Amino acid sequence: MGLMKNPRKPTEIVVCTDSYCYSACSWVTKVLKECGCAILVGFDGDSYGKDDEFEVGLSPSNNIPNINNIDEDNILKQYGYNLGLTVIETYRFNYEYDESIPREFLTDMIDERVNIYQFDQTEKVIKEFEEETKKIVEKYQTKCNPNNKRLVKRDEKCDKEINIEHGHGGYECGDNGEWSTKCVLSYCDSGYKFDYNNNKCIEDVCVYPPTESESDNGTLNMTVNLVMIIIGIITLII
Repeated sequence: MGLMKNPRKPTEIVVCTDSYCYSACSWVTKVLKECGCAILVGFDGDSYGKDDEFEVGLSPSNNIPNINNIDEDNILKQYGYNLGLTVIETYRFNYEYDESIPREFLTDMIDERVNIYQFDQTEKVIKEFEEETKKIVEKYQTKCNPNNKRLVKRDEKCDKEINIEHGHGGYECGDNGEWSTKCVLSYCDSGYKFDYNNNKCIEDVCVYPPTESESDNGTLNMTVNLVMIIIGIITLII
């Protein structure tokens, strides 16, 4: 934001996805939805499908896109198939670090849907996306997705009302599909993370690393736990 003269708010950013991408692009779309940083719009897919069944991404993890590159004699290749394998899963932003289900097994649905069923570099198709994007940005000046409370219409007027240190607010989407007058925490200052589950801003450990005493306490606790585990194993063996 420091490099931009007019940084756009999340309600002014539209990201289109066909939901079929994987790895990095799926990680981006899932995280944008999770942090409320953009309006996620679906295109392509089943023209008769329901919007609430259209995911923003399917496989947000590091993967081997083609197992044939590793095992050229596997039976899948003999039948003309390719298989991708997940090797490192990603998890939702939870700063208590107790998430156990990878993102790719959790559904995140689009906010809007457009009747565009292909993408290419032709001027005609690009123009279609431009026109649909403008319509959606205009719509979100007053309307919103009631199923997506994480996307907030940012407004500095809410900063004082929420009164959260290092936090900035905005208006939450109402159940009627219009922006409410309820102010909620939307994002935090640079150097802080938005703990959505506990509704507070916490220090980013990469910017504010733990003090030496805190680090020593953590090492001590880890050592004590390890000793207790070893004693427990020895007791079971005896």
